[in-house]
Amino acid sequence: MRLTFITWQNAQLTSGLLKNLDAGEMVLVSSGFHLQRGALYFAHFGVQAKPVSADHVAAMPSLLPLAYNLAVTDLALHEYAGMVRYDIFNALGWNAARTAPGQA
Repeated sequence: MRLTFITWQNAQLTSGLLKNLDAGEMVLVSSGFHLQRGALYFAHFGVQAKPVSADHVAAMPSLLPLAYNLAVTDLALHEYAGMVRYDIFNALGWNAARTAPGQA
């Protein structure tokens, strides 16, 4: 069984392209709720990018449950689960080998 994680594969494949470009400072632009996990994955593959939020997601104060707040909670839990999965996979040796910044 092969698990495919879109953000993980984006970081893995893009890091190879970026190393060949010899780009200067790199910026990772993504949604605010997704930025921390994306930066973690890119750093794993040796891409030290400055994280920049394209938006800001926040819950709306309300006395009653709102579908929007439940969706924001779901997004946050998904991101935290992805970071926990990263740590578990590292502990089990299932992640691809780490790459140091600048390493080919």
